Amino acid sequence: MLCRKGKFGPIRVAQRNGVQMLLLNEQVQGAAFMEPGADIVDETLKGPGPIASSPYTYGWLLGGIEYPFGSGLMIGLGSGIGAVQLLYNFPDMDLTVVEIDPVMAEVALRSFPLLDYYINLGRLHIVIADASDYCAGLNDTFDIGFVDAYDGGSSFALLTEY
Repeated sequence: MLCRKGKFGPIRVAQRNGVQMLLLNEQVQGAAFMEPGADIVDETLKGPGPIASSPYTYGWLLGGIEYPFGSGLMIGLGSGIGAVQLLYNFPDMDLTVVEIDPVMAEVALRSFPLLDYYINLGRLHIVIADASDYCAGLNDTFDIGFVDAYDGGSSFALLTEY
């Protein structure tokens, strides 16, 4: 599978037990079940589907329940399955995802085809930027926000000042 050197360490895509996952320094950054596959959304797509195998992303669905017609800001892309799962379950929602590492975004886009699908629909926007800089210059407003940023180290400290 795909392996690249990212800003914070090696980024690798792997499949195991019917799940495709994206790893940074061998830490899972998101994973999706292969069945149902992406073809459940668009029959021309091949690859993992819209259902995350990362249980914590199911908590994000609560934001969609509260704002099903809303717009969201997500800090940290990882595999993008969290964003895909939200967009799949809430067809009137749109998301902007800020990712600091262009290699992470490239690997996710190549490995999880539903990201491109939602970008092409105009419902998903991926911004390559430092989240602190992006948020400091933010003129837009969002209904909900999700922070899942990982710098590849042993600390899981998140952005909290915004």
